[in-house]
Amino acid sequence: MAVELSKLKALTIRQPWADLIIRGLKTIEVREWQVKHRGPFLIHTSNTVDWKAVQTLGYDEVEELPRGRVIGYAEISEVFQFDRERWLDRLKDHWVVHPLPEPSFGAVLTNVRVFEKPVRCRGNRYFFLLPQAVLDAVGKNLRAQGVEVETAGGAGSPTNRESRP
Repeated sequence: MAVELSKLKALTIRQPWADLIIRGLKTIEVREWQVKHRGPFLIHTSNTVDWKAVQTLGYDEVEELPRGRVIGYAEISEVFQFDRERWLDRLKDHWVVHPLPEPSFGAVLTNVRVFEKPVRCRGNRYFFLLPQAVLDAVGKNLRAQGVEVETAGGAGSPTNRESRP
């Protein structure tokens, strides 16, 4: 199945959470809003670091982690609402050790791919579209990962518009 580049959205995730995702350790992304998106998306790293998570998880070299960049690709296969039992049962998949606010939702991540050449760009809240220059660089990274990329509608595509979850 080909990924249509012009429709590919990104989601900003703070470090060290994004690092755990691209390393295959964190397979559920937690959000306090209902995630309606399913399928492929790009992993964008925030310029902001979750310092509490860094300390809790024992990250030593935080300054080495990429920030303000698209660092990879993943797919959301399902979304569910957490309750206390599910939060505890899936702790090893989402890594959030503090109790979650209600409601909280888990997006199950599959087919995670790490970009060899992260692409600098600004982030946004929720899922957002990227400028064409960023999409072009993302397309090269995806092709290098063996992902079939469709570029129809690339020229004149929307730039960095926010899209509600």
